[in-house]
Amino acid sequence: GDGLSLDIEQEHQEINEVYAAVERSRRGDPGREELIERAIALLDADVREEEDELLPRLRAALDDEQLQRLGMTWEIVRRTSPTRAHPVVSRRPPGQTLSALPLTVLDRSRDNLDRLARRAPQPLATASTVASRALGAVAGAVEHLPPFPRGEHPSTHTPRTDVE
Repeated sequence: GDGLSLDIEQEHQEINEVYAAVERSRRGDPGREELIERAIALLDADVREEEDELLPRLRAALDDEQLQRLGMTWEIVRRTSPTRAHPVVSRRPPGQTLSALPLTVLDRSRDNLDRLARRAPQPLATASTVASRALGAVAGAVEHLPPFPRGEHPSTHTPRTDVE
């Protein structure tokens, strides 16, 4: 129901905010290790709750055909969704829907640049890292475009105004 959905949205918002803080930090920054540990703990608790409580409830409520359709839909959404945390963007339409395309393109471009940075020799690795950070700044600006934060429940709206 709506209450359960809101609880999940609130938990996921917290995860997004912590992950975004990790992403904005750099190795050696004070507090970065604590942020990483907190992100891991939040993700672990989220996975446990979903596996132990939510998925069994979903299984009980749907038949096999419905579960298969849901699984195919989920896979399509997963393959076409942003891959990084965007805590400013609404978790509900219209913001979530409208922001998906530009943020997906930016995130997946950053993912490719980050993979290249890990494998490429210098100076290409450094250039890839710089380009990824620049796209991160663009994504941070895109998050703040007027339609994207709309539709959010007040309890999951972040007042964050900084651009990555």
